Amino acid sequence: MEKLLPVCSAVFLAAVAGSAPGTAEAASGPITGKACISDGSHIVVNGRRAYGKCTGGVPVVLGSVFVPPLSETCGDKHGCGTWAAFFLTEIIKGRELSCEGNSQDAEGNTIAVCQVENQEINRLMVEMGWALPITADSPYMDAMREAREKGRGLWNERFIPVESWHGLIPGAAEDN
Repeated sequence: MEKLLPVCSAVFLAAVAGSAPGTAEAASGPITGKACISDGSHIVVNGRRAYGKCTGGVPVVLGSVFVPPLSETCGDKHGCGTWAAFFLTEIIKGRELSCEGNSQDAEGNTIAVCQVENQEINRLMVEMGWALPITADSPYMDAMREAREKGRGLWNERFIPVESWHGLIPGAAEDN
């Protein structure tokens, strides 16, 4: 029996809204340093973990991608949000990264494209199947198709995004 990987439309829409460019200005120039990971799309550059939360530093959200929140489960009990955060942690762990963005979301996070050791983290999250592009003209659509074809991450099982995704992530609901 095929397992479906449901994703709550309200959670998705809230995440997309939080990742859309805001009107506030972000820091000028790159934000560099080691990072504390809050979840699969939120990091704090030069932050420290204290009492289970990242504190200090500069809060950053990976721009142009949707990553399931920590609480999101996929299939029976698979914590796809937790797995996405684990993958991001493995990419960044102990390494210096550089993030560049020119706007902030409603929570004051800099919306950015981040790199570690000359690899773009936003693209890598999509390539490995733990994030999805949020627009049809996203430069990450090819990476999503590759992840889907190879059954990576969220695409490891039959993945069907809810109706609210249609039009936001073209091609995400096509048959595998």
